[in-house]
Amino acid sequence: MEAYRIALLSNVDCVEIDVSRTSDGALVALHD
Repeated sequence: MEAYRIALLSNVDCVEIDVSRTSDGALVALHD
């Protein structure tokens, strides 16, 4: 999440976030 915070502080135009669900049901944000 630190990379997303830095990107937002850098005034980028957009941030892509992929969300997946783990086998135990937790949601995780990632970029692949």
